[in-house]
Formats: sequence, C-alpha cells, structure tokens
Amino acid sequence: MSVASSISSQLASTTPSTHKDIILLTGATGYIGSVVAERLLADGYQVRGLVRSAKSAQKAARRGVEPWLGNLSDAESITKAMDGVAAVIHTAALGGPEPGQSFEQAVAAAVKTLELLRSLTAKHGIRLISTSGASLYGDTGENLVNESSPTQVPPFLQPLTDIETQLIETPHVHIVRNSMVYGRAGGSGILSVIQSLQSRGRAAFVNEGVQLSFVHVDDLAELYVRLLQQPDAPSLVLAVSQIVSAKDFTAAAAVAAGVDEQFDQLSPQEAVADFGDMGPYLARNMRISGALALEALDWRPSSPSLLQELRTGSYQYATL
Repeated sequence: MSVASSISSQLASTTPSTHKDIILLTGATGYIGSVVAERLLADGYQVRGLVRSAKSAQKAARRGVEPWLGNLSDAESITKAMDGVAAVIHTAALGGPEPGQSFEQAVAAAVKTLELLRSLTAKHGIRLISTSGASLYGDTGENLVNESSPTQVPPFLQPLTDIETQLIETPHVHIVRNSMVYGRAGGSGILSVIQSLQSRGRAAFVNEGVQLSFVHVDDLAELYVRLLQQPDAPSLVLAVSQIVSAKDFTAAAAVAAGVDEQFDQLSPQEAVADFGDMGPYLARNMRISGALALEALDWRPSSPSLLQELRTGSYQYATL
C-alpha cells in the first residue's frame, strides 16, 4: 500500500461517506479550497483532498475531507488520487513562488500542473474546474472587462495565459477567474493591506478614481459548486460580487487595522514602498463584470460586503 493510501485509510474513518460523487480537490486546506470543501460536503459530496504532508492530511481529515498524500508535479500520485472521482477542482493555483523559486519557475510549474490535470481528466472523462485570477486583465482603465476581454500580462506570465486559453477550448474544462477574495478574516491581499496600514498608521490612496473588484470566499465556493452541477456551464467565468473604490477599501481596512481613517495621497512609487506587492493593485483599475455568472449559473452572492466585513465583520477579530 502506498504512503498516500495508508494515510488515507488511517484517517478515512473521520470522513463521512454519504451518497454523492467523490470530488478531488487540490488546495483542500488552503483559504479558498477549505471553504469549497465545506460547501461540497454540505451538499452531500465526498471530498478527496490532495495534500503534501501528514500534518495537512490530519487537518483535512478533521474537516471531513478524505486526505490523499500527493504532489501536483507527480503524475502517478495524481492518477491514483483520481481513481473513482467524478470531477477535479483545482484551487491550488499559482499564488507566488515557493522558497528558492523564481517567478518564472513558479509559472512553469503551474503550467505543467494544468497540462497534467487537463490530460488526466480528459483520459478519465471527468470535469476539471481550475482557478485563475482576474489580475490577468491588468489595468482595465475605464473599461468594464468580461470573459471575452483580452488579457494583459507581463512576458513571464504569458505561458500561463496560453495554457488557460487551451483549457478554455477543451471540453468539460472550466476556469474561474477570481477577483480579490475576502471574508472569514482571510485573503492574502486583504490581510497584506491591513498589515501595511498598521505599519504606516493611517489610510492612503493613489488615485481618486481607482476601482477594484472583490468576491467573498463563501460566494466564491458557491460558484464552484454551481459550475460543477450545471452540465452546460460556461468554460470561463469571472467571479465578482462587487466593485469598490480603492479609497473606500483602504478607509475600511484602516478601521480593521485600528488606525486613522484620514488619508494620505501617495504616488504609485510611494504605494509600492508602503504596501509592497499590493501597491500596484491600489494604483490601477480592476473593473470586472460578474454578469455571466449571474445569468448563466443563477449565482446569487449573499455574503456581507467587503466594507461590512472590514468595518464590523470578521476582520475586527483578526490578529496580525
């Protein structure tokens, strides 16, 4: 018996077996993946989570997920994990380089994983739902972009958009391009802004007119399930529930950070200095339309708004 199978069998007794299909979920213990797992389990699915360590396996099992030790770069472990599953949901998407990795190496690894998942799901005749980001559209300016809009990426990200284009054209494959994800006191971008505001002591903005797009993690999980359950679902969907000005965002984040809401206006260079990787996001528009998900999937976001969450919701209890 493989190590993966051994740990799975040891912990499977904690995983409820109901009546519905098994879904293989990557990133099952991550921010998005854990909420997707929760939503799938609530709907009666069995969830098999691909994990990389015994610690993550135990964490997954405690949440009712069948843990399966494997690696996204290992075709054999993923092939075994797919045994008996009805679909694959890939939430362990590119989130930045691993320690010792360059951005180019991280992109190459992400592309290799997507190629492998596309090949294996096609071979098994099952659906693949993969995760991407609306930041691939770059600065949208005054335009409201949708699924038919072209991407705008730096050269090192081009291989990722190329493979996503191929995925979109592949039967039974769906891509969710998320806007900035918030909720449950999480989301790396949101937490980064809060932490930066705590360091600088007051709110800030770059351009009065900058608008950004957001989606609550609970609403996002609901969108994945709707894609899974609808046979004729679109191959590409943008996940957006609201558009908020960057100025309003940072003012509300200042409340969560416990600092002065009075604004400093920053240059783009100062924004990078004060907010690090989030600086460029606060300086450019990300106006994304979520109309297709609303119309084609009857998706109805119902979670608290970003500003509610920051001012009076879950982020009031976040320890940074």
